[in-house]
Amino acid sequence: MVTSNGGYPLDQNLYQSPKAVATAEACAGEDGVIIMCCSCADGMGGTHFEKLITMGTVDEIDGYLSKIPPKETIPEQWCPQIYARILKKHPVILVTTYLKPEEVRKANMIPASTPDEALEIAYQM
Repeated sequence: MVTSNGGYPLDQNLYQSPKAVATAEACAGEDGVIIMCCSCADGMGGTHFEKLITMGTVDEIDGYLSKIPPKETIPEQWCPQIYARILKKHPVILVTTYLKPEEVRKANMIPASTPDEALEIAYQM
């Protein structure tokens, strides 16, 4: 399943992307791979988001966020929470020109520099 936020400014950072990935999740089917095209010209997004999305494995992120009471949510919590839910079910290949591959991996996603590269990776999964 290939998705995007629709280009700049909608894909200015990774924080803006979960709406498109959540839509792809609904269509990806069991064992589906999601390819997210998001330039991320402004990087990851907010500092709270970056800290949360890179704090560990998907299970660690989900475990940490699930312990936060609903009335005590923290800034930018919803985005890593959505990603954790999706990444538990689907690998996400992130096609981006501005984030470094190690930044993408730290966010529990698979880096790709072009849509063609992402498709090659997806076909091998």
